[in-house]
Amino acid sequence: MEKDIKYVAKSTNMFKLADSISKSVENGRQLEIISMGEYAVNQMVKALARSRSYLRHKGINIVWYTDWEEVVGRDKGDHISALVTRLIIKKD
Repeated sequence: MEKDIKYVAKSTNMFKLADSISKSVENGRQLEIISMGEYAVNQMVKALARSRSYLRHKGINIVWYTDWEEVVGRDKGDHISALVTRLIIKKD
């Protein structure tokens, strides 16, 4: 199964992120979401809730778990601490 990685920043559009999450799930792809900073986490949580609501109407339930992990930053390649969220997909 292929994996999509989404990076979330405080300026991330929640609606576009929710749509992207839904499309990844509908296409049967594993999904990892990386958020750094409180505003990015806020955008991620809102997008996950919106995506879950949308997918539930299609008979797909998603749940997720989040852990602190060291990841490679996108800008300088530094190792930084971030919240990494992985989705678990359950079809009704």
